[in-house]
Amino acid sequence: MTVSYTSSEEQLSANRVAERVFDPGTRFGNYRVNALHATAGYSCVYRATDTVTGKTVAIKALHQRLAQSAKHVERFRREYEALRTIRHSNIVEMLDFGLLDGAMPYFVMEWCSGPTLETLLAEGGFTLEEALPMFRQLAEALQEVHNVGVIHRDIKPANII
Repeated sequence: MTVSYTSSEEQLSANRVAERVFDPGTRFGNYRVNALHATAGYSCVYRATDTVTGKTVAIKALHQRLAQSAKHVERFRREYEALRTIRHSNIVEMLDFGLLDGAMPYFVMEWCSGPTLETLLAEGGFTLEEALPMFRQLAEALQEVHNVGVIHRDIKPANII
């Protein structure tokens, strides 16, 4: 199980899609945006390609309306700074941080593919023997995140891969 800092594609709603920061094909730095993956009240997450390594990455960008607020930008930067110190097999790795055009904050994370816990539960769930090790991994990952002062604020089956 991996704790993700995204929401599932099913969560995309028409009013949130309007808050997109990047369009598919957008290029900046070493990255090319492939598609919008998920959106939430605070940010959008995109599937992208690191054009230097060829690896698929996730780019999380603060919504434009929030990027106007120094308070939100600073909170976003602190989130990245705290999470980049974590090396845990069940937490996505933080790779890069930047400001697009000097104003739009984003950070780049390892891309994690696979079914979400939400999908697996819909397919029939787990026995207790199967569930306990997974939830132990989840608890350990969340403890690591809490140890650096970050509270996830959106733990749900759709955010666990």
